[in-house]
Amino acid sequence: KYMKSCFGCSLDYLVTASDPVRSNRLRTLPSNEAHKIPKELWRIVDHLYRRGGLYEVELFVTDGYPDEVKGIMESLDCGEPFEKVSLHSMAETLVRFLSSLESRVFSAAILKQAHHSKTENLHSFCRLSLRQLNPLQYRVFTYVVSFIREILKHKEHNKLSVDLLAPVFATCLFEDDGAGKAASCPEPFSQPRKQLPMKPEPRMPYIEDEQDPDLIN
Repeated sequence: KYMKSCFGCSLDYLVTASDPVRSNRLRTLPSNEAHKIPKELWRIVDHLYRRGGLYEVELFVTDGYPDEVKGIMESLDCGEPFEKVSLHSMAETLVRFLSSLESRVFSAAILKQAHHSKTENLHSFCRLSLRQLNPLQYRVFTYVVSFIREILKHKEHNKLSVDLLAPVFATCLFEDDGAGKAASCPEPFSQPRKQLPMKPEPRMPYIEDEQDPDLIN
């Protein structure tokens, strides 16, 4: 039986969904009440931020545990609290969530339009591309980039760099060809990733009373 999931939905659908996609209370919010970003995106980033993800060594370049990733996805769909999981599993879920969107934040059409501007200046190309985003796409992009910047502030602890993170997030935020087709979700990484040698004990205490805030209103 098919089970509805937030993975594979559009940004527009997710921000106008009042509750998790499998909730019995699910309704469509009017545009003036819509979330600023998908609540699922906020939950993942908030978990990583509050549980030490900024300091986790090689976050986003080390695989999580498949069973944990599956459990996190289920929690997002049902609105259940997260179990005690590896930060690497949560990070992998973030990349999979962005990769699975019905349309990537930067569609092939947007990139093609910017490319046809024939600008040779990288700064100008980036500015032109950002101008093509609608307000929702722009908020999601800036939210993710702000989180990446926070991670890089602690690179002396997490051993991460722009060179390591850029390929990962470019792959999940940008469509990968000129035909308007996004890369498939299961393997969104463009380079070999490291495997965790064994399932570790959680480093951060599990907070059971997780609450949804107003998403960057």
